[in-house]
Amino acid sequence: MSEIALPTKPCRACCYDMPAKANKCVKCSSLQDWQRYLTFSSSILALLTALVSVSTFAIPIWKSAFAPSIVPFISVNRMNLDSFLVSIGNDGASPMAIKDFFLELRGQGDLRITVPLQVTGNNGQLVVDGNKNIAATLVFMESGDSNYDKVLLERINSDDNLSSSGTCSIVGGFSDLKAPSAVTGSALVNCMNAKMMLRHKFGRDSQ
Repeated sequence: MSEIALPTKPCRACCYDMPAKANKCVKCSSLQDWQRYLTFSSSILALLTALVSVSTFAIPIWKSAFAPSIVPFISVNRMNLDSFLVSIGNDGASPMAIKDFFLELRGQGDLRITVPLQVTGNNGQLVVDGNKNIAATLVFMESGDSNYDKVLLERINSDDNLSSSGTCSIVGGFSDLKAPSAVTGSALVNCMNAKMMLRHKFGRDSQ
């Protein structure tokens, strides 16, 4: 009596003849259905583990490399007759040097008045570290020129648009101590109060 030959099929991995209904090769142990796509070698698993570990450390470095080096911000906390009490902050990663400050008044048309300010009241600190802020006092710089003071006062008093439709702001210039770049920051202030401060300062000095 002759034996009945069972149908066979080649293994999908090693091509060894195996029973057609078998789901696992008896030679290489490879699965023959959809489950074969879920198997990974130990080397692939080790590679994936290494990639995850590297990316965990690389992402913060990548972010810091492409993030802005310095991000200045200015907040005006109080306006006195002769000074501005401000907070100067740096949301960037690099240390930021304070270069200069001025009060800017803009009216209608091309009217633009800038008055230099100097930083005091922060123990002479002119550097803000990354993700830090400092408190400082801004005062008007002495011009040493009475004619300049009179002309400035006349310009301020001659334009009512400065307090009605104009804008007034504190503007600061900053530089990155780790790279050759410079940026500015600003904060709006009340124009009526700013004009009152200027009249008090330069009206008194020009007398």
